[in-house]
Amino acid sequence: MNLAHPLLQRSAGILPWLGLAASVAMAFVVTLFGALLLPQFVEMFGSAGQALPWISRVYSQGYLLAWLAPALVGACWHFGPPIAGRILAGLLGLGAGLLGSVGILFAMYLPYFMLGSLV
Repeated sequence: MNLAHPLLQRSAGILPWLGLAASVAMAFVVTLFGALLLPQFVEMFGSAGQALPWISRVYSQGYLLAWLAPALVGACWHFGPPIAGRILAGLLGLGAGLLGSVGILFAMYLPYFMLGSLV
């Protein structure tokens, strides 16, 4: 693959910024949901004597790990090869943003779905 192609150079200019923005937004949303909303479910399910779904437990205990994604994007961007590192950083950030955001929404949905079993 020719990394000197103008299209690759242009995408290497904007893609890392998009990846960094997506990973920071994901980390913010995961932290917000993990710190403010999931503890209510932990308390509710604990008082009923039932455990949260496993993905909700993972997010409620490790939501601060989401901040590793922007750090990893920045490290890839800074320490990677000039063009390939920038493209990889962008794709990594966009992927982390997508997976983290969908994961936290799923972790928030499952306790709502299981609320009927608490009654």
